[in-house]
Amino acid sequence: RGLVAVAGTGASGSAPGAVGFMPIVRRTKSRDGDRLVVGLIHPEGLATHMRLTIRDADALGLVAGFDGQVIASTAGPAPGASLAGLPVFHDYLPRVEHAAYRGVGVGGAEQALAFRVSGTRALVVIVQRPVASVLDDWLEEARWRMLVAALAVLAVAGLTWTAARSVRARAQA
Repeated sequence: RGLVAVAGTGASGSAPGAVGFMPIVRRTKSRDGDRLVVGLIHPEGLATHMRLTIRDADALGLVAGFDGQVIASTAGPAPGASLAGLPVFHDYLPRVEHAAYRGVGVGGAEQALAFRVSGTRALVVIVQRPVASVLDDWLEEARWRMLVAALAVLAVAGLTWTAARSVRARAQA
């Protein structure tokens, strides 16, 4: 829908469902005096950006207000749903700007959550993953590191044994 839809008639028409914007208003100074600059942020654009950034089917990204009302989500709760029961909103905000913890998440299961508060708006970005998924990823990474560490220990033990044998042979000679 554009300005052409209301040109000449003065009728506003109807907007498609699920369209909403977050306005941002800034005052700027110019030679002609103060001006207001209005910007509109589309929450679904934020959700799309989070989906592309996260790239993990198990993860969930959310943007919410300080009251716990969902503004945008990659999946799960619809915009307008309340997340006020999460520890982020009653244990951390507004005194903590960012944190990561393990606990109850969206959906009630144990999750690994991280959040960050916007520095200029009353917005919170929350990302969560199931703890089992996080531990599986960690174990996958740790296996290779444990293998390298074990090989290093074996190499040091072999070199120590060789050096000790050489010292004993020299002492007997």
